[in-house]
Amino acid sequence: MLKQFLKKIGDPLFGGVRSRSGSTSGKNCREFHKLKEWQADQYCRAIDENKWYMAERFDRHVAWEEAEADFLHKGYYGCAAEWRKQFCAHQCPHFTRCDLGQLFCQTD
Repeated sequence: MLKQFLKKIGDPLFGGVRSRSGSTSGKNCREFHKLKEWQADQYCRAIDENKWYMAERFDRHVAWEEAEADFLHKGYYGCAAEWRKQFCAHQCPHFTRCDLGQLFCQTD
């Protein structure tokens, strides 16, 4: 499943915003390569954390794949947008000059 995730982070949800014209603005992100690596790292950390919580809850060893499936089933999809906001606001050196980053981090 990690391979599927790594393929998926090229999608607009992970890397950019789909404009009204249908183009993906993620390709304009100056730190897109770092963003993809950072999101993959966040994903692995989240699975590891979920694995630990599951092992505590079930009082047994939990395989990484089992923890990953549980994570994907129970709430992963809300994480992608939040991770993008975190990266743009706290990791990207271009944030103050980046319209795309500002768009991701704006409050409704």
